[in-house]
Amino acid sequence: MLIHVAIPSYELDKSLNFYRDVIGATPFRILDDRVTFGFHNLQLVCHLTNRNDNQPNSGFYPRHFGITFIEHTEYQQFYESVLAQYGSFVYSGLSSRFSGRSDEHMTFILQDPSSNFVEFKHYLSPDSSF
Repeated sequence: MLIHVAIPSYELDKSLNFYRDVIGATPFRILDDRVTFGFHNLQLVCHLTNRNDNQPNSGFYPRHFGITFIEHTEYQQFYESVLAQYGSFVYSGLSSRFSGRSDEHMTFILQDPSSNFVEFKHYLSPDSSF
């Protein structure tokens, strides 16, 4: 089973660069009106959208999607790599949420060139991610 997420893109070239280079997704269909990526079990489609047709919210909620890392080491390495190479996309740096609870997790948020938010998480207890 794959997860399918479709989001707006104001400039497909910038979306292509962000999701391929920053996130590490693989573009597998590049058309005039959309770019489709594969990333683990996620099929992500960036649809060309006129900026005036789709005004984003000014904040992270509710407009975001995310990726949860199972392995802490992989999560930390990914965060450090993004921070070092693509720090301008960091909307919210690494932090802990729900300290002391069973669903405690680490999180950071990136914002793509079309103002879409992508949250990256790692739960301290893997069983609490659902």
